[in-house]
Amino acid sequence: MPPDEGDHSVESPGSAIVVTTSPSYAAATPISQLQTPSLQAAMTSQDIYLCTTIDLMAANGTQQSLDYFIHHVECFTLTLIDAINWQLFKEHAALMADRCIILDAAIRALQAIHKGQANGIALTKAASMRPSTTIRRDVRNRAYTQLWPGTEPEAMTFDLLLDENGIASRRIIATFSRHPVSTIDSRIAAWLLIAHAAARRGGNTGLLSSTLRNCLEHHYYAHPLPPVLPTDPRVPLPTEVSILAALTAPIFDMCTRIQIIAGHTADLSHYHRSRITADDQEEVNMLLKQLETQLHDLWKQRTPLLRHDSVQIRESLAAPIAIPFLRQTRICKAMYHTEVVEVGRILSDPPFASDEARVHMRAIRDLVMEELEANNTNEEADKALPVGFLRPLFLHAIESLYEHESTWAIKEMRRIKDSICRSDFFARFAEGLCQAQRAKRRRVTTRWFCLEAFDVTPPYL
Repeated sequence: MPPDEGDHSVESPGSAIVVTTSPSYAAATPISQLQTPSLQAAMTSQDIYLCTTIDLMAANGTQQSLDYFIHHVECFTLTLIDAINWQLFKEHAALMADRCIILDAAIRALQAIHKGQANGIALTKAASMRPSTTIRRDVRNRAYTQLWPGTEPEAMTFDLLLDENGIASRRIIATFSRHPVSTIDSRIAAWLLIAHAAARRGGNTGLLSSTLRNCLEHHYYAHPLPPVLPTDPRVPLPTEVSILAALTAPIFDMCTRIQIIAGHTADLSHYHRSRITADDQEEVNMLLKQLETQLHDLWKQRTPLLRHDSVQIRESLAAPIAIPFLRQTRICKAMYHTEVVEVGRILSDPPFASDEARVHMRAIRDLVMEELEANNTNEEADKALPVGFLRPLFLHAIESLYEHESTWAIKEMRRIKDSICRSDFFARFAEGLCQAQRAKRRRVTTRWFCLEAFDVTPPYL
C-alpha cells in the first residue's frame, strides 16, 4: 500500500530507525541529499533538541509519585522494631496526601531529603521543596474543618506530622486529654516518644516539650496499642504478616517502654542539668538508681517470647516469620542492655564501665555474634548488620576498657553501612573518642569531643 502523500520516510544508514520529514522539507530536498552528512547532523541536532526539551519539561512540570516514600523511606529508630506498622502508616499518609496539598509537599520534600542522604548528594532542592510556615499554619487550621470534617481525632495525625515549633502542642494535649484518639495517632505518639529519646541524647534538645512528653507517656501507658494499624477490610493482610504483627506487638511495647526510660535517663546528663556539686551528684545518683530499677523490673516482667531460645523459635516458625521476629528480639534485648550501660556512663562512677556494665556489654557482643551467625546461615537475610545495633555497638566501644574490645565494636559498626543513620560517621566518631579516652585514661565528654573533632554536635543516635 503506497505511503500517504504527506509522509516521507527513509531508513537511516546502518540502522532500522525511520526518519520522517515534513512535506515542505522533503519537497524542497532531493532524495539524493537525504543521506548527506550535513543533513544527518541537522536531524541529529533536532533530535537532541526535542529529547532534551521533553526531558526538561518532565523534570520541571511532572509531579513525582510517592512510590519512593512508600517503598524506601525508613526511620532507623522505628523501622526495625515496628516495620509492619511503619509501612502501613506510609501508605496511609500517601492516601492523606491526595486530599491535602501541604502534606503532599511535605512527603515529597522528605523523600527528596532521603534520596539526597542515601546517595550523598546536595539537599538544596529538597530544602526548597519544604512549604513555608505561613502555608503550613493556614492548612493546619483548615484541616479540622475541610480535610476531615466531623472527625477531629483523625486530624491529630496531621498536627503530629506537621507541628512547627510547638505551635500545635496545646491542641495535641487537649485532644489526647478529652477525645477518643485514633489508632494511628496513638501509634505516632509512641513513635514520637521513641524518637524523642534518640533526639535527647548527646546534649541535643529532643523533639517534645516536657508537658507534651508527659501527656503522650500517660496516654501510652493507659491505652495499649493494637498489634497492627487498621487496614482496608477488602484487602486483608497476608497471613504471615498478621502472625508476625501479633508476635512482635509485645516486643514493640517493650522497646517503647525502654526508650521512655532512656529519655528520662538522658535528662539527667550534665548537658541538661547541673552536676557540679555534691548535692547535684547525690540527687542524680538517686534518680538514676530509680530508673535502673525500672529497667530491671521491666526486664523481669518481659514477655515469654523474649525468654525462649533462638534455636527453638527458629524450629517452630516458618522462615519468613522467624527471621524478622528473631532480629527484632535481638534488637530489643540489645536495647535493654545498652540502657543499663548508659546509666553507668551518665553516673560516671566508676570512671569506666563497672563490672555489672561489662556483663551487659558481653550480652551485647553475644547478640551481635548471634545476628552475624544468622546472616551467614539464612540466604534471605541481609549480610550487613541491621542499624538497630548501631547504638549498642557505639556504647560498647566507648565504654570498653581494652583496645581490642573497642576495636571489635567499631569494626562491627562499619558493617552497618547505612548513610541515612550516618553509620560510617559514628564508627569514626567512636574510634576517635576511644583513642582520646585511652590517652587521658578517663571518659571524654561525647558532645564536646564531637565538636572538637568534627566541628558538629552529635547527630541523633
